[in-house]
Amino acid sequence: MKIILTLYLICCAYLFSNAQNVRPYLAIVKTFNGKQKGILSFVDSDQLILRVDKKYVYIPYSKIKSIRLRVQKKDFEYKELVPYTTNWVEDRYETLPNGQQVLKPGKEAPSLGESIAEPFVNMLMTSVVNLAANGLLRPFHEINPSLATFKNTRENPLTPEKILELRYFSTNYQINPDYIAEAQKIKALTKNFKP
Repeated sequence: MKIILTLYLICCAYLFSNAQNVRPYLAIVKTFNGKQKGILSFVDSDQLILRVDKKYVYIPYSKIKSIRLRVQKKDFEYKELVPYTTNWVEDRYETLPNGQQVLKPGKEAPSLGESIAEPFVNMLMTSVVNLAANGLLRPFHEINPSLATFKNTRENPLTPEKILELRYFSTNYQINPDYIAEAQKIKALTKNFKP
């Protein structure tokens, strides 16, 4: 009995650990009054709700020009592309089995200036190379293309189908999906399907 209960608990823990994560999407909404950026929280039949700085902003569809959705990106992290090495020590010295370092045959002991300058120059050069490489990589990290764009014009208004598609991106729908409506939609699509 204990074995069955333990296996049941392990299976439950596995299923909970593989649960779907909610992915917040950044919505950039252009209105007639300006632009509003925030997390797309809820999509209703007549308005959408954005979370902006721990507050909720309600925007009716009649005031919206366009909506662009993007994935939130993590902040840029400094990458050490060229590691700091001490090859200059390994080239001149060898380590004996007792742990003592002695000069390799044919190698000269470094002067006081060399022993001070080599590690400093090595550290300076790796820092310069890493800073330059990260300076080139950062603009590429900042590129964040839109996943979807919804326009609301007289010729192309926001239809209920577009609103339903926009609803899929909201955090509220990701937490509480409408399984019954989805099953009915799939059933309607496959009704005329012939194998």
